[in-house]
Amino acid sequence: MTALERIYSDSRKAPLRVAFLNEPAQDETLGLAYVAAYIRQEHPELTLAFFDPSQEPVSAVGDFSPHLVLFSVVSFDVGRYLQCNKRLKKELSPYIAVFGGPHPTYFPDMIQQEGVDIICRGEGELPMNHLLTALKAGNDIASIKGLWVKLDGEVSRNPAADLIVDLDTLPLPDRELIYKKAPVRAKDPKKHLMGARGCPFICSYCHNSSAIELHPGGKSWRSRSPAKVVEEAEILIKQYHAGYLTFNEDIFAGVKIPWLQEFSERYSRLGVPYYANIRGEYVTAGLASMLKKSGCSAVGLAFESGSESYRAKYLFRKLSNEKLIEATRLLRQEGISTVSPVMLGLPFTTLEDDFNTLDFVCKANPTHSNTLIFQPYPGLPLTRQCVEAGILEDVSPNVVEFNNFFKPPDLAGIDYPQVTRLNDSFALLRFLKQTFALEPRRVFRFLPHGPVTRWLNIFFRYLAFMHVFRFRRTISQRIGEIMTALGSDVYGLNRKKKTPEW
Repeated sequence: MTALERIYSDSRKAPLRVAFLNEPAQDETLGLAYVAAYIRQEHPELTLAFFDPSQEPVSAVGDFSPHLVLFSVVSFDVGRYLQCNKRLKKELSPYIAVFGGPHPTYFPDMIQQEGVDIICRGEGELPMNHLLTALKAGNDIASIKGLWVKLDGEVSRNPAADLIVDLDTLPLPDRELIYKKAPVRAKDPKKHLMGARGCPFICSYCHNSSAIELHPGGKSWRSRSPAKVVEEAEILIKQYHAGYLTFNEDIFAGVKIPWLQEFSERYSRLGVPYYANIRGEYVTAGLASMLKKSGCSAVGLAFESGSESYRAKYLFRKLSNEKLIEATRLLRQEGISTVSPVMLGLPFTTLEDDFNTLDFVCKANPTHSNTLIFQPYPGLPLTRQCVEAGILEDVSPNVVEFNNFFKPPDLAGIDYPQVTRLNDSFALLRFLKQTFALEPRRVFRFLPHGPVTRWLNIFFRYLAFMHVFRFRRTISQRIGEIMTALGSDVYGLNRKKKTPEW
C-alpha cells in the first residue's frame, strides 16, 4: 500500500494525523507554529503532534503513526533531517514526507532525494491547507500551487502560491504544540514574534533575491497591523510570562513611521523591552527617539564589512561608513543597544581587510558585533560572482551537507587558518583595543590559537550579549540560555548535533 492509498482509505474512517518534526533551536520555530495554527483553523478535526529528534526516539513517532510528516529545514541541517526521514520511512507505515523552510524554497531539486515526496516553496499556510483538503477529499495533489510533488518518480513542479497579503487574517502561531515537547522554550523569558514578512532589499549574500523571484511583481515585504502585533505581545507577556520580546523579521515594520507611531501608543504601556532588526538607511534622530519611547531596548544593525566600497560593489549595500557610525551613535544616544554582525573571509578580500573591519567596529562601537565566516551557498548572487571569477568551483544545489557559518569553505585566495583564528579572537581583540589601546594586529601575532583564546573570546561575546539583552532572568534561566547557545553552535564550537537512535 502506498502512502496515498493509506491516506485515502484512512481519511474515510478517522481524522488524519500530521506530525511536525524539528529540533527547537536557539529561536522558536515560528514557521511551523504558524502552519500548525492555520491547519488547526482550517481542519480542526485533524490530530497534530510535534516531535524533537534530538530528544525522542523513532518509536515515539511510530506510536503516533502519522499520515504526513512535515520537516522545516535550513541548509546546514538538511542532511540530518533527510537521514531522519529515511529511518522513519523504514520503520513506519507509509506516510507523505513534506519538506519546507528555507532550503527547499531555494533548492527545490531536493525533491529528487530519496524519501522526499513533496517540497513546499515559500510560505506554507496556503499550500498545506490545499494539500490536506485534497487528501481528505481523495482528489489529485499533483497541481497544488507552492508544492513540488513526486508521484511514482515523476515530479510536478508547480508555481509558487500567492503571498498572503493581509497577515492579520492568519491565526496566532500554535506555540503550545512546540512548548509541550520543548519546556525550555516555554520557560524562557525571551519570546519571539514576527511583525512582518519578507524584505525589501536584495543583498548579494542573502537568498531574499531568490524569494523575490518566486513572486515577480508581488509585494514581498508585508507587515501585520500594530494592533494585531500588540495583541500577540500581550498574550506572550500574560500567558507565557515573557520578560523580553524579539522580532524575528529581517526588517522591523517599525521603520515605517506611521506604523511605529501606532505601535508605540499601544505597546509602550506593556512595559516589556524588545529587540528588532533595522537598517542604517532608516535611522534618524526621530526614528531612534520613537523606537526608545515604544519600548525598544536593542536593534540589529548589520555592518557586514568595514569597507563601504566593498559593501557597495559586492554586497549590494550602498551605505557609507559615516552613516553607519552616525546611526549607531543616534541609537546609543537614546540608550538603545546595537548588534552589528560582520562577515570574515569574504570573497576578493584579504586578512588585512578583515582587520580593517575590526578597526571599523572599534570606531563605530556597537554594543556587540558577532562574526561569521562567509559561506558561498548555491544560488547566492555573491556565490555566482565567485564561480564566474574562478575562485570557487560551481556548487551543486543537490549537496546535502553544508557548512555552518563557523566553518571555512573553499574560496581560493582566502587564508582560512588565519581567518578562523581571527573569528575565534575577534571579540577579545576588540576588548583589548578599546580598553587598553592594544593594536589588534600586533596582539594577533602572539595570541595562541587554542581553547584558552577561544573561551576568552566566548566570554567577551557573552558579556556583550548580556549588555544587549537586558532583562531579568533567574540563575537557572541564565544557565539554560548558555547551554542552549553552546548546543546550537552560536559560539562556533562546531559541536555535532546528536540525534538518538536516528
